[in-house]
Amino acid sequence: MITLYGEGRGFRIAWLLEEMGLPYRLRQVDLLDGLEKDTEFLAINPAGFIPAIVDGDAVMVESIAIIEYLLARYGPGSLAPAPDESRFPVYQQFLHMGEAGLAGPVNTIIATTILAPEKERENWTTG
Repeated sequence: MITLYGEGRGFRIAWLLEEMGLPYRLRQVDLLDGLEKDTEFLAINPAGFIPAIVDGDAVMVESIAIIEYLLARYGPGSLAPAPDESRFPVYQQFLHMGEAGLAGPVNTIIATTILAPEKERENWTTG
């Protein structure tokens, strides 16, 4: 059974696992409350990034890499076209666009409007 560590971007992995009908166990990781005490998680991912998965002997971090791994390992299916299909380049571009093009601006908005101290939430970075 696949173990999925973490929330946040782990949501996209859980969603994919559900869509593919794959059994998995969600293991919460609290990044804000003593990550250094979570020895089980740090043993598989010393850098402490989420999400991470363990699938048999395979240990993976980085959500897009995990998505590609799961689709390649447990596909084929309707969620990903084969590399020889004409729609494959558009699929790859869309798959990576969220990380490459959208993550930076979205992280700025989240950090400023949600994570920043209340008196600093009107910061110019989101204006």
